Amino acid sequence: MATVSELFQIRGFTQLDGRACRLYCRLRRQRTTAIATYRLYEDHRHQHWLEIDTGNFCHLEECDGDDFEQRVAADLLVLGVNKYSG
Repeated sequence: MATVSELFQIRGFTQLDGRACRLYCRLRRQRTTAIATYRLYEDHRHQHWLEIDTGNFCHLEECDGDDFEQRVAADLLVLGVNKYSG
């Protein structure tokens, strides 16, 4: 189920290249699967960021907000999950 927040907060993340960063952002969507939790954030400049949290590993990368569902489905297929369950 998608979760939307109108409240902007400062959040800390680790980027895909390993660098730590802080964003002033709000949660726009969230999808929890058996493998990972995917969260789409929007920052104060209207850029979208995808956080992928597997429990053991978490990272952040830029993402087009319109491609969120497709990106989650593609990741699950690459990881060997044949069905997109959300």
